[in-house]
Amino acid sequence: MKRLLGLLLLVSGATIGHAQIPDLLNAFDAGSRSLGAGSSMGVTGADTLSAINNPAGLGYIRGRNLGLSYRNLPRSDTRLQGNIADPITDTQGFRGGSAITHLGYTMPLSAVKKGADGTLGFSYSVGGFVDDTRFGTGLQSPPFTVNNYVEQIKAKTEFFALSLGRTTSDQNTSWGYGIVFANQLVSNRAVGTLSNNTPYANTNNSETGFGVGLVAGVQIIDKKRPNVSYGLSVRTPIDIGGNEATAAIYDRIPGMISGGITFRRDGVGGGNDFIVYAAQMNYFFGGKASSLLDRDTTATFGLGAEYNLVKGSGTFPIRLGYIGVPSGGNGFGDRSAFTLGFGYRPNNAPYSFDINYAFPRTGGNDLVFGLTYRFDK
Repeated sequence: MKRLLGLLLLVSGATIGHAQIPDLLNAFDAGSRSLGAGSSMGVTGADTLSAINNPAGLGYIRGRNLGLSYRNLPRSDTRLQGNIADPITDTQGFRGGSAITHLGYTMPLSAVKKGADGTLGFSYSVGGFVDDTRFGTGLQSPPFTVNNYVEQIKAKTEFFALSLGRTTSDQNTSWGYGIVFANQLVSNRAVGTLSNNTPYANTNNSETGFGVGLVAGVQIIDKKRPNVSYGLSVRTPIDIGGNEATAAIYDRIPGMISGGITFRRDGVGGGNDFIVYAAQMNYFFGGKASSLLDRDTTATFGLGAEYNLVKGSGTFPIRLGYIGVPSGGNGFGDRSAFTLGFGYRPNNAPYSFDINYAFPRTGGNDLVFGLTYRFDK
């Protein structure tokens, strides 16, 4: 009997993963100016997130800067009905708790070695996050009925990047590269009983693995149209080590190829106001199939615009955008969202701040606070 129950549990573990978890396992935006514009400016940006998004952006940073993002970590609840091997699912997203999701610092090499060229970037960023709780009772698994079934699947990817960016003498091209250290938390807990009160599930696997990868990229300013810039970056897949208990669940962080374009239109309304339009596509590759955190090759995209209202005291950015995040693996669902953002950049102060929102179709909303501080004039 115990052997039969063990077999049933194994089968259910491989099939109950078909619940539609909103997919941010790899497409999580740690939060910045870009998020408010549909996550469309990461690969063409020049900020503390460039260390992981595109090291080439560091080449256009001339001073010491500190960047911080504080945002929610989305979660979801999935109600199960019918046959536990192929359940009817109803998933609802929620905001979840909040945490620091990015902390970065940039430093020109000239501050370390006189006459040196380029800028170093150090960053911590959350690059993937899912937290789904599945539950149901009266679930059919003939000849048994499963009651009080609760399963939580959680994964959090943390990237620690050290990157260098440099520009050519004419400032039209920047390039960069870096090393990425990853911490990967995976947790899977499940409990449930059969109708005769025999335990059906009692799983408790939780582990944090680690891995190392590389990131490199380039940014190009169009010589004929200097208000247009292009960005391209590649991050390698990262194999996870030290994760013996969870290797069958998630064993490789997919790599990412990002490409984007930014267009700036000045003199809007006949004054100093300007608009920035941006588009970006991300292609995830090199993942592995698994029963719970399956990874296929997939592509996401972002479209956005930022209107910069220039007043006497500073600049007030207003952002709108859309993020397209389809399912990236079996058991996952769409996590696309409309976005909105605001900011303030004082003229004579070393700081600036942003607040950005995302409104996913799966429910809940994302709220992100961003702060930057400039140490050099």
